[in-house]
Amino acid sequence: MLRRDPSLRLTETGRTVLRLLDAGAAVTRDKDAIAASVPPHCVSAVARLAEAYAKSWQLFAAEIQSMGSAGRV
Repeated sequence: MLRRDPSLRLTETGRTVLRLLDAGAAVTRDKDAIAASVPPHCVSAVARLAEAYAKSWQLFAAEIQSMGSAGRV
């Protein structure tokens, strides 16, 4: 549904959002294979980044939900 939305497809920022959502879907879909491909010496750094990005996504979700509630989206 989101990929067909012209307001996302036809703007650079919208395409960035779609690419980020696609990347998140890939992690969800291929989590085991992706985790297995991380070299042992990178596991801690990748885990820390994943946790930081997860927090960032949670803040982003809260922000856009509040914008939607306020009628700004």
